[in-house]
Amino acid sequence: TEVNLNAGDGGTELAVTQDCGAAFTGSDWVLSRARQANPVAFQSGSALKIVPTFRLPNSTVPARIQAQVTLGNSTNTYTLAWSERVNGIEIPAPVSAGMVGYFENATIVWKVSYDANSDTWEDAGSSSHEIYFTRGAPLTPLRQETLFRISCKQAAGLTDLAAIVDAIYAEFTDRNVCRVSDGKQMTYWKDYIAGATTTSRLLRNESANGNCQAWSGLFRDTICLQGISAQRIKVFSKRIVSLGAGEEQEESVLVKNWIFGNVISKVLKSCRIEGDENSSSVEYTHIADFEGEEVLDGIAIPENILPGQGNSNTPPEFNGHWITCVESYYYDPSYGTEKVSISTPEGYENNAFSGFYTADGATYLCRINSEECDVSYTLDTTTD
Repeated sequence: TEVNLNAGDGGTELAVTQDCGAAFTGSDWVLSRARQANPVAFQSGSALKIVPTFRLPNSTVPARIQAQVTLGNSTNTYTLAWSERVNGIEIPAPVSAGMVGYFENATIVWKVSYDANSDTWEDAGSSSHEIYFTRGAPLTPLRQETLFRISCKQAAGLTDLAAIVDAIYAEFTDRNVCRVSDGKQMTYWKDYIAGATTTSRLLRNESANGNCQAWSGLFRDTICLQGISAQRIKVFSKRIVSLGAGEEQEESVLVKNWIFGNVISKVLKSCRIEGDENSSSVEYTHIADFEGEEVLDGIAIPENILPGQGNSNTPPEFNGHWITCVESYYYDPSYGTEKVSISTPEGYENNAFSGFYTADGATYLCRINSEECDVSYTLDTTTD
């Protein structure tokens, strides 16, 4: 009637939580429960210990129990005396150390025998389990079920670090990422609403909507769950523009794609580079018309802005953006675009932004993105 899956000797069990952050309660599998199986997770290389609880139809006690365990394409049968069932059935590690593993439907067929010396067995039911194995010890404190589902299912069977990261990121490239808890597709800036700003909030809020902080965090945490280091990165313009009277502000970014009309005039604005108090000047060639539909001389308008997660109508501008860095690559899970090597910092910028803009009274002056790197990449140290 109940089954628990524990880590065997020397193994490591990882406590999976619901997407809302609450713990799963009760045994790992309960016959009478609406959702019979709670998800379970272990670090790769861990042996398993299966501990069953039976409800007998009468006072006659079986002599032996048998478990036929199917994990993926492998089926093995284990037999032990009835009195030994409380100690559990030890299963050798089904996933080698250093490999990601996922079993969507691991099954155990149970049988009992009332005769210790015969081969006569009676059916005693079956249980089904969802089991995750991480490549290494997680580097994130988060344990939500959706993180395990994305991370372990995508990279199952892989050991190579780069291959694992790319396999997990592939889940983001079709811009259709769903939560396990309610099946909702998570979205990016849906209806121009920022929504959640952290991984945990994106996984639990009613709207399933979040901004770039949440999405870069979500991808980071699916990677860190495997014991692979990943960081969230803030991407902002390097240029801080003088507004006069001692006031200044950072340039904001124009998300690809924008169309720029013919240049008819130029405006020079005093600015400085982040971290440098010396002033220089920057040349603005257009006025940004955020709702424009016609390309006019001296005007820039948005057209075919990059689609985001679950949303083809994303905002055309931001004060900056958040992405994820893993090893030697930048990833942008908000849009699911192609990874870019960190060895060419202008590479991500040129893929993501058409230009930059700043306020000039009631007007927004903008400029086309130059070939040089105009943005800074700042490491974020938060864990959610």
